[in-house]
Amino acid sequence: MIPRSITLGVFLALLGACSQASLHPVCVTDADCGAGARCVGQVCVEDPDAGHSTPGPDLASCEEPCGTICCPDGTECRNAECVPKCASGLWCGPLIAQMCCGMAQHCEAGSCVDDEPPPPECPPGQTFDEELGACMGTLIPHTCQRPQTGFFEAETLWEVTPTDGYDQVITTPLVIDVDGDGAADVIAPFFRGPSGYDQPAVLRALSGIDGHELWARPASSDGVRGITQLAAIVPGAGLPPLIVGVDGDTRLSAFRGDTGERLWRSRTIDGTPVLCNVGWGAPAIADLDGDARAEFVCGFTVFDSNGVLRWSGEEAFGPLGSIVELADLDFDGNLDLTDGQMAYRHDGKLLWLRQGAQGLVAVADLVGVAGNPGRDGLPE
Repeated sequence: MIPRSITLGVFLALLGACSQASLHPVCVTDADCGAGARCVGQVCVEDPDAGHSTPGPDLASCEEPCGTICCPDGTECRNAECVPKCASGLWCGPLIAQMCCGMAQHCEAGSCVDDEPPPPECPPGQTFDEELGACMGTLIPHTCQRPQTGFFEAETLWEVTPTDGYDQVITTPLVIDVDGDGAADVIAPFFRGPSGYDQPAVLRALSGIDGHELWARPASSDGVRGITQLAAIVPGAGLPPLIVGVDGDTRLSAFRGDTGERLWRSRTIDGTPVLCNVGWGAPAIADLDGDARAEFVCGFTVFDSNGVLRWSGEEAFGPLGSIVELADLDFDGNLDLTDGQMAYRHDGKLLWLRQGAQGLVAVADLVGVAGNPGRDGLPE
């Protein structure tokens, strides 16, 4: 049997504990306590200064009020606290643990993530392709319309039949102004028919105005062949054009456009003859390396602007001779050479080699990324 005195003592102790708990409730901030109390150590206690507190700040004129206080300059109110101001104005993350993102960041899945760098500034006429990561030329919309003129009959301005027996032309004539009169003239190799197309021919220049002969180079082994395709440089500024073609010795020969005088024949630096094997094809003229000087191309053989050999690769293939295409295949800003089976860089280094049937090569941008139809800025 428990003594009554002990029972009464336990009861009074428990009562005292309950009274203390009711007088000192658990708190987080002063707002959790009643009037005249403060939150100290997460327990509400009597505030001895209650009723005697000094006046608080004038929140009406405060630029950054935060509860009952005014945040100082350089801070802002977040979750009832004055914290350093976020320069970007972008807070990210859970409400109780937000972070300030940087000026070049954005909020993604509760975290500050760096922004993608802005695209580079492209040259005039180009735009930045995000898929390729490079500046690309802008396509110009097709606006050309063929007029509906119906049928018409061509009118013959003039015709010429040479009397020296060299009166056959099988290649496309070159049409440029060679005498500086402002009218385009006609230059072509004339051979003796019907089967002399692969023999020495007369290189003849005819006036575009009335067809009269401006000059002619006689047929000889160091003159042009009947099947040669001509090419020319028209420099302007009062300078005469320069015409090139394959001669009877299969060398590349250059002629003054205004007189027909031969300027040079293809050779090495020490004068050894070098052939221009293009068959029914044509020599090409281009600035391969961007040095503002023309190079002359015969298949995979390249000459400088004076006809001196720069480099020579394997013989190019083609059903009608060594026919190559010039294009920037490796996207380095210089022109490369290909016949469809192999490709050379502008400096003569082999770019790639494949096995396949011969054909007439063509280069175009036909396939997009991952082989899908479209454009990716790279040639095929």
